[in-house]
Amino acid sequence: MSSGGGQTTQHDHAPECIYGCDRVSSGCKHCPTCRLRELCGLDGVVERRPMSYWLKLLDPYRVKPVSYVLWCPTSDPCHQRARQWWKDLVEIMVARPDVLFCILTKRLENASQLIEQFGPLPNLWLGTSFENQQSLERRARELFAIPAAGYILSGQPLLSPVDMTPYLGNKKLYHVLAGREIGDNARPCNNEWLRSIETQCSQYPLEFSITHYTDANGKAVTVQKKNQTGSNNPRYPGYNPNYRNMPTIGEMMGLQRFLQLPAGYRPPKPEALTKLRARMRVVLPTN
Repeated sequence: MSSGGGQTTQHDHAPECIYGCDRVSSGCKHCPTCRLRELCGLDGVVERRPMSYWLKLLDPYRVKPVSYVLWCPTSDPCHQRARQWWKDLVEIMVARPDVLFCILTKRLENASQLIEQFGPLPNLWLGTSFENQQSLERRARELFAIPAAGYILSGQPLLSPVDMTPYLGNKKLYHVLAGREIGDNARPCNNEWLRSIETQCSQYPLEFSITHYTDANGKAVTVQKKNQTGSNNPRYPGYNPNYRNMPTIGEMMGLQRFLQLPAGYRPPKPEALTKLRARMRVVLPTN
């Protein structure tokens, strides 16, 4: 086993308020969401969940202050057919200035229009994904041209080694993710490509997360988000009675400095964050 690895820090919540997407690049070729929608005859159809689902994000007991929330991870909130719900997204984010929200999208021209229409929000980060060097160069330039409080770059699915150093110096780039493709017919990804990105990121003050990697047998492994919170509902499996006292992923990443915090907020003790990081360490096998 190699000593190299990354953190499993990804997000605290991933609400699928909008769902449905279609392919826009080679990275989407084996997208499980698109494949499932095609089998159901819903290719390209974008829908929204009832407002009652959205309103859960306003509950500070369900979504604690300094939570790190990734909007619609299996869809694209910037899809052209999701425009009609952009106002709802923005209203939720404005109502929770103590939570940091993230949008990952390949449709950066639409993301630019969203920001132009509603303005950059102090608690919204924008991100994009890439699969190879060409897509990284094109989308990173487009992403950084959009005014935002922060940026994310996600190498998922990573299909070849990449050089990220020209983009890691952006002072608003706070999070980089990387992972291999998963599912049937997944294309290969060498763990050395992931280690290379981690090494590049280690020279800069940003967070690096691994989402999927290749085990010693060449199979895809999904890194379970070992978030320490569990459930806050006694009737739900995984109930954790210490939920309210546990640090969030956002707190582990130090997101307090970006947010407007409610009166009485108390940050977790440093030793709690240190122990959490140790538990969340991922060690990549050599392949």
